[in-house]
Amino acid sequence: MATVEPMGRVDIVRDYDWTSVPRNSGLREEAPVAICTAHILENNQLMQFLGGYINTLEALDLQEGQDAGLKFYKGIYKTAGGPVGTFFFPFFTDNYRAFSNEYADTFSKISQRGAGMIGAEVIENLAGAGEKIIGGGTELVKNIAGAGSSLVDAFTDKKNEDTGAVTKASVATGGGMLGAMKSAGDAMGTKTVGDPGSYIETPKFYQYANTDQGLELSFALSNTLNDDAAAKNAEFIKQFTIINRPMRKGPLGMTFPAIYHIEVPGLRYIEWASLDNFGVSMLGQRRKVDGVIVPEAYVINLSFTSLTIEAANFMTMVKTPGQSMQEFGREKYEALGQLRQIRDQARDAANNQLDAIRGAFGMSPVDRSGGGGF
Repeated sequence: MATVEPMGRVDIVRDYDWTSVPRNSGLREEAPVAICTAHILENNQLMQFLGGYINTLEALDLQEGQDAGLKFYKGIYKTAGGPVGTFFFPFFTDNYRAFSNEYADTFSKISQRGAGMIGAEVIENLAGAGEKIIGGGTELVKNIAGAGSSLVDAFTDKKNEDTGAVTKASVATGGGMLGAMKSAGDAMGTKTVGDPGSYIETPKFYQYANTDQGLELSFALSNTLNDDAAAKNAEFIKQFTIINRPMRKGPLGMTFPAIYHIEVPGLRYIEWASLDNFGVSMLGQRRKVDGVIVPEAYVINLSFTSLTIEAANFMTMVKTPGQSMQEFGREKYEALGQLRQIRDQARDAANNQLDAIRGAFGMSPVDRSGGGGF
């Protein structure tokens, strides 16, 4: 049966030819990086949907100093086993954050979703009732004003019984009454008949919509700087495509594409994201090598979108320059430590393998005091 093979650690920043700086150079350590950890969903969408409701009802088992909001977001998606890949991509994007806050007369963005917000209907009905009450008061004022206008008409168009002519008698009496009513209405801030325009102001509701801008990455992979570059780059593109496309397991069953946990140190933290766009194009001249088309370079474009609202809790996981680890917090430090551990373990394993190969040929181990090795 077809399965998704884990890709392990793929460090584009250190191990691939996206720059002319040599792979083993210590200068690459200063390159900005986006760390994207890929996971495969364990359950189908229905189970994920139900799990989201269960998470809102069950009490969170929190340790001292742990963020309840982050705890909820970490458990909102259930993944199968460990990561299927941890990717270190070069990050040279100019725009890294943008969002908007939306307010509307109803919970339209929420009520139109499959999972409506609990209590939204009641709150919306209350808003409607308030508008009806205000509107009813306005109509009452208008009716009173209308009655005053009719009273003026009754006193205005009066027929002279002796001559038969229509006169404008007693206008002052009716006009005085209507004027008094208008003055009272103006004092209450209301509008009477004849005044231009009226608008009933009602409170608006925050929409809790996911308006956060996606994270875009772009870099080139050269096929000409090293002999193994063409095969290495093509294999990465092939395997990365596999984990980001559904795989059919039979007549009915299919897997889900990978979802990601993303961190851009000092800039962005996304608990769960999807790869909503993956583009590969060829750059420069191209030719057939061993029956395969190979260009001078590939251009990789990636776009990730958060699967959840990027709540303010996420910002507590972003370390800013000059912020001490004590200020940053133990939980955040441990999270970054886990990523560093994955990186260092993979690097040490690669270096040990390299030394073993060199030893088999009677060569001395690589001196890594100056940044040599992986």
